[in-house]
Amino acid sequence: MKLNLRQNDRLSQVIKPFIKKLGLSNLNPDNLIYIPLKGGGSQATLYRFNIAQRAYVVRLLPPQANQLTRMHQINLAKQAGEIGLGPKVYFVEFHLEGMVTNFIPGRTVCKTDFDNDDNLAKFAKLLQKLHKSIEKFPVACSPFQRFQNFFSECKKRKNNLTFTLY
Repeated sequence: MKLNLRQNDRLSQVIKPFIKKLGLSNLNPDNLIYIPLKGGGSQATLYRFNIAQRAYVVRLLPPQANQLTRMHQINLAKQAGEIGLGPKVYFVEFHLEGMVTNFIPGRTVCKTDFDNDDNLAKFAKLLQKLHKSIEKFPVACSPFQRFQNFFSECKKRKNNLTFTLY
C-alpha cells in the first residue's frame, strides 16, 4: 500500500523540513511515494521513500510517547548509527515527531534466527561491537530496573528461571 503525503500530517511535518535541509527546494514532497514498512519491536510508524536514487526511512515516533522517551529513542538510534549497528540518522524533526534514516534492506530479526549457528556468530560479533564501543548509549533505566523488568516478564510467562548470583 502506497501513501500520499497529504494523507498524513505527521509524515508531512518530518518530510518537508528534511527536504529543505537537503537543499532540494524544487522537489515537491507530495510527489514522493511513501511505502509503509512492517516489523520492528517499537510502536513507531515507518515509511520508505526515495529521493534521487537513494532510499530513506522516515520513523514517526509514537504520538503517545512523551518528549523524554522520544529523545531517548532518537539518541539510541543516533548512537547505533554512529557505530554501524543501525541505520545512519540524517535528520531529526525539531519537535521530535520523527527522524529520517537511511534504508537498510532486509527484515526484522525473529526468534527462529537464533536457531542458526551462523546467525548466532553474526549476532555475537554485533554485540561485541556494541560492548566495545566508546560511544555513550543513553539508558532508559538502571541495570537493576532492567533485571526487575526481565524477571517480571518471565514470571508473567511462567518461565521457571533460576539465577546464580556471585
